[in-house]
Amino acid sequence: MKFIRVNNGKLSTPVVQYRRGDSTITAIGVIHLGEKRYYHQVQKVLDSVSYGFYEGVRPVSDLNSVPEGRQKYLTQFASLSETYRTLATYFGLVAQKDNLAYADGWRNSDITLDQLIVASPEKVLKKFSRLPESMEKMRLYHEADPQALARVVKGASMFMFKYLGLAITAMNWSWNKVILDQRNQTLFKSLEPDLEKEDLGIIYGAGHLKGIDRYLRKNGFKQEGAEWLPAWELDQELSFSEALKRISTVQNKSKK
Repeated sequence: MKFIRVNNGKLSTPVVQYRRGDSTITAIGVIHLGEKRYYHQVQKVLDSVSYGFYEGVRPVSDLNSVPEGRQKYLTQFASLSETYRTLATYFGLVAQKDNLAYADGWRNSDITLDQLIVASPEKVLKKFSRLPESMEKMRLYHEADPQALARVVKGASMFMFKYLGLAITAMNWSWNKVILDQRNQTLFKSLEPDLEKEDLGIIYGAGHLKGIDRYLRKNGFKQEGAEWLPAWELDQELSFSEALKRISTVQNKSKK
């Protein structure tokens, strides 16, 4: 099954149920920017499971492990939460981090920031170093025509999710090994001792669910069903072509 669905102008993510004997696992795939009502639905699922694992790159554990030439990237990656908040504002959405709460039984099972910096390809890190410049351009578009900017970005993102796979990894396919595979392996190590629990939860970005699905099936779990939650939808009053034209007008004016 796909783990992101784009249909009729809506982008949705799944809540997938697995079972092995008396053991059940609820795997929640999320997208990190969405409508407030989407995270309300996700929160209801989280509250129905008392024990589980969630993603979120953890703080630096060993600064000395990061080569001196890469330490400059630590601050840039550490500020990604604020970047997500800004992007959410530009797109008329909210950020996942600000709209979900985990009960005491939920634990963070992810790599640390220093592990991420050390393992990431250099060209990906360099692209992140140019993020402030990209955000400044986006700010200008947002101030000039927020509706057009949101329509263009959402439309382009939906196209990428539907036809090209994960938009987040389109920046550099080799980054999959870090942002998806390595983080999944960290999760699996945490999961292994708890696979016998009667009711277990997992919440990770939807792109991780393909690997999580393979891992659970390899360990004898079978999928019982899936519920799709709409994360956001397109502005049907404004076509992509018209929005792109308006954005191009803003871009041309900024060059003068």
